[in-house]
Amino acid sequence: MMPHTPAAPQGAKSVTRTDIDWSQQQVNEAQLPPGCWLTQRGMQDYPDRRIPRTENLLARVHPENHGWVWPGKIRAGDLVVVVGEAGTGKSTVMADWIARVTTGTPFPVCSADQALPPGDVLLFNSREDFTRKVIPGIAAVGGDVHRVYRASKALLKSPPTTNPVPPQVHWGNLDGGKVHLYRDEGLLAAFGTYLRNHPSIRLVVIDQANLHLRCDSERQFDVVMQELTRVAQEHEVAIVITMQPDAFRKGTGPARYLQSRSLLENAHSVWRIATPTDPDIPGRVLEILKTGHGVADNGLHSWHLEQATDHRLQWNVAEGTELAPTRELLKHRTLVRVLKYVDQILMVLGGIAGWNQLAERAAHHGVTPGLLREALTYGNLPSLFEPHEGDVREIVGYPELIEIRVEQQRAQQAATRAALLSGQPPTSLDPTSPSTSAPGKTSSPPPSHPLEPSGKPEKTSVEQPLAPASSSPEAEPVATPSTAPVPGGANFIKPEVRTGDAGISEPARRSEPPPRHGKHTPATPTQRVA
Repeated sequence: MMPHTPAAPQGAKSVTRTDIDWSQQQVNEAQLPPGCWLTQRGMQDYPDRRIPRTENLLARVHPENHGWVWPGKIRAGDLVVVVGEAGTGKSTVMADWIARVTTGTPFPVCSADQALPPGDVLLFNSREDFTRKVIPGIAAVGGDVHRVYRASKALLKSPPTTNPVPPQVHWGNLDGGKVHLYRDEGLLAAFGTYLRNHPSIRLVVIDQANLHLRCDSERQFDVVMQELTRVAQEHEVAIVITMQPDAFRKGTGPARYLQSRSLLENAHSVWRIATPTDPDIPGRVLEILKTGHGVADNGLHSWHLEQATDHRLQWNVAEGTELAPTRELLKHRTLVRVLKYVDQILMVLGGIAGWNQLAERAAHHGVTPGLLREALTYGNLPSLFEPHEGDVREIVGYPELIEIRVEQQRAQQAATRAALLSGQPPTSLDPTSPSTSAPGKTSSPPPSHPLEPSGKPEKTSVEQPLAPASSSPEAEPVATPSTAPVPGGANFIKPEVRTGDAGISEPARRSEPPPRHGKHTPATPTQRVA
């Protein structure tokens, strides 16, 4: 059956491909009927693609929207790669793109007149349940599921027919959808033939390249990539491939996530979807690592994606700090978190804490003393030095409490100066010192040095305290410790007990030679062995 060719408009010269001189750079008089595509079946009439416009036969542009699927980003005939870790939302982004193509909705930052008419989508997906998960996901974001075809061996090898089969026929799991474009013999050629017979398909999505494009070597994979590029350009469809990163992450740009050189060379644009590095930022970030378009602004700006309550994605131009925050921003957030931790400790300890105590508690949570000190300075938390147990310690606390401590220290210092001027002993500023006395009260004089002579006789033995005398007849008599008999046993004299140097007179103590530490005491003549 010969394809139907509509008549040329009145006033236009009827031109066929055999009448065109292809050596010319431009054919001014050659006009085609509205709605034709410059493909092998461009002379057929497809009402859903009819646009009243005449195009030059030699111009390599799409008659609809100048060949753009997403103006400035994705063109018909491009090979697009979307890379991302598992669970980052690659399928959700693909569902959004499919919904825009099937309903004719403009892509982000595009006007309504830049949207294409509704088109069909061919989807390769063999991992997820197509009828229970994939199709409901596309419908949830507003897509036309009746324009979504699931790729399978039976679908790609089906002969062309005038009565197309509805897409729902191939949604089931009986065929499995397990399509290997390289390993299945003749399937890659059948894929190109199917696109030629179905020019209403504008977008092809290959979800997970390792399931549908797996090859045994890089050379075989290079052959598949070149063939996909040729098919995309010949049939003017955009082919999108999703995959997980497979590189060693030591390169720069796309090479940091993609290891295949053929994929990097044949892909017109490379996109990456990831979770923001800042936990306070919700959603996902979609950045463009490589693009063949957007010469004016490089087209490399990122998108911040958030899912609304109706499951639709909200596309906002990213600020640039979602994936790679600046050092100042990271430092600010780190110091704020440390300050929150310090505030919790101060609340528990009454608003004031010692620096050593605070640093020890913070070290258990991975906060170094340097970072803790920097956070206290960043948060304007004051500190104060005060005497403590004969030394000086630093305390940290809320400004109002530290101010009270400062006033107390000033009052004590003023009292000390007044006491010194009046000849009274000064008061200690250390609240833990035993010599601290309240203002107005005299403190006890310091004890004399143990080596200084005093008016009291020296003790040569341990004295037992004497019980106070009592005139009461009921008081028990106190026995003297020297000659008191022990009831029920033999009489004995309690020996003297010496403690340290007790019982040694002062001159004898001074005449004794100092002990030699670390060496044996020389033996006396009586201790030597004859």
